[in-house]
Amino acid sequence: MPLPVMTLPFKFSPRKFQTYKEMNDWKNELIIKIAKHGGVKWNK
Repeated sequence: MPLPVMTLPFKFSPRKFQTYKEMNDWKNELIIKIAKHGGVKWNK
């Protein structure tokens, strides 16, 4: 049985980070942006 796949409400490009803090700040901003768009959609 295949696992569900998460679909984001927008696209973003891959990034490289110099520090863990920079990556963590970006991740927190992304989580807030996802929440403002109503969350993610799960597809079977």
